[in-house]
Amino acid sequence: MFTKDILEAPLAKVDSTQLILGGHSFGGATVLYTSTRLAKEQLKAVWTFDPWMFPHLDEFASGKLQLHVPTIVISSEYFHPDVLKWGKFDSWKAVKDLLRHSKVKDLTENVMIKETGHWHQVDLILMITMDMAIMSGRWPPKTLAHTYMLLS
Repeated sequence: MFTKDILEAPLAKVDSTQLILGGHSFGGATVLYTSTRLAKEQLKAVWTFDPWMFPHLDEFASGKLQLHVPTIVISSEYFHPDVLKWGKFDSWKAVKDLLRHSKVKDLTENVMIKETGHWHQVDLILMITMDMAIMSGRWPPKTLAHTYMLLS
């Protein structure tokens, strides 16, 4: 749909006080950063999957960037230890710093999903597995658990 006036576009009618931002990996870090820059009246909540905290590591560690809306960080069990093993930085510490400096500590949480990795949280991992099953002449897995078993 094309409109002549941007104010007629469907997005122009979104109630900006009801926005919820979400993202995975670099997108997760982006929404965390963005949420700290918006007024709390402009945002309702934030969720992230395995945010790659490196781009704003110092700002989160120092408390310069602080959460002020309900936020949930959903982490896979293997992502943060893998980042540390690669010698890049302590990603767990970055998440902990972010939550420690939150202005709404009672409304922020970090949840870990056991036995999952960084790619388990995106559709791509499911699509690749399904494509491989179809190309090999096998029926696609019947459940999400079967899909994860194929990836292990």
